[in-house]
Amino acid sequence: MIDNDDDDIVDVNDEDDKLAKATNCVNDKKRFTLTIFGYRPEQIKWTNVIWLLFTHSLTIIGYVYVSLYPVKFFTVPWIAMLGVAGGFGVSIGAHRLFAHRSFKARWLLRFGLVLVETLSMNGGCYSYARDHRCHHKFVDTNGDPKNAKRGFFFAHIGWWMLKKHPEVIRMGRKLNHKDLDDEPLIVWQKKLYFPLFLLVSVVGPTLIPVYLWNEDIVISFFMSAVLRTVVVVHHLFTVNSIAHIFGIRPYNKDIGPTESKITMYLSLGEGSHNYHHTFPYDYANCEKKWWEVFNPSTLFVDMCSMVGLAYDLKKPSDRVVKGIVSRIGDPRFYEKKLTVQKPMRKRIMLGAYDWLIGTVVAGWAIYPPILFKIVTGRPVIIF
Repeated sequence: MIDNDDDDIVDVNDEDDKLAKATNCVNDKKRFTLTIFGYRPEQIKWTNVIWLLFTHSLTIIGYVYVSLYPVKFFTVPWIAMLGVAGGFGVSIGAHRLFAHRSFKARWLLRFGLVLVETLSMNGGCYSYARDHRCHHKFVDTNGDPKNAKRGFFFAHIGWWMLKKHPEVIRMGRKLNHKDLDDEPLIVWQKKLYFPLFLLVSVVGPTLIPVYLWNEDIVISFFMSAVLRTVVVVHHLFTVNSIAHIFGIRPYNKDIGPTESKITMYLSLGEGSHNYHHTFPYDYANCEKKWWEVFNPSTLFVDMCSMVGLAYDLKKPSDRVVKGIVSRIGDPRFYEKKLTVQKPMRKRIMLGAYDWLIGTVVAGWAIYPPILFKIVTGRPVIIF
């Protein structure tokens, strides 16, 4: 199980000792000579490494297995629904709601988002929101838990495998997380995360297809629990890696985060990352409306707002956006690409096209097994 709380100074009494040990771990180069990919053994979070090796090994085995054996028809939309729910739990719940407080939500919506966030194997809303605030405050520095300047792999998933840099611990002390401590649902999830994860993300998703439409239990386990979880994690982590290295920076040209279309597709709407780091309080995470660009997360929040489950949705005015861009962004790109008003019909058509492409790209993981079965003459799905 992924553990993001080791070496943190939140709610511990021996924080000074932890910081001193971490500092000695980084600075004492004479103490150890053995390194693994450039890191000394005491810098590595071995429990997380073992867990990731285990889950990714299961993923490879599962991918081969579901390519060889038939899958029941309803299992495909089932795992798609679980994947979207888990993604929403992180992107809307842990990220936009709890980390940035970009909108407010009624208890029912907060409970649902906390519950489905448990599907994602992402460590819980508390640890995500805490680390994400540190990421924004000290982006792409040693105080950033996901510092992209340490390389693509580190930003993507390597930060899960290593103990926190001493600067992360030191700078994290400066941030206030009282609102997270005062949120009963987050505290509840934090205390019960391991049994909740087993029930919500593994046992429940595996057994429901078995009992409702007689899916093979091995197929159901691999698809509903293993493949779905690992694929969604990597989709979400493209925000830390791809969207911090590759892409354009029209809103703030002096920071690392970028505008990444592939990340927008894979993360269900989190790819307008240069915009997000410039306007982190925007509930939509993007300047454009959901119908202009593939952004299922924003669509969901807007739907919740229509029925009263979400309210006080924050968004900067066009005047504020243009003013910021004129000072720290790239006004030429902005004027050329973003502010030119296209006819409404064309905007709708371009939006529909982007949603089509986004839906196709987001579902990439199911295509290789389908193609393999077609080529080898195996049944793709059965009823």
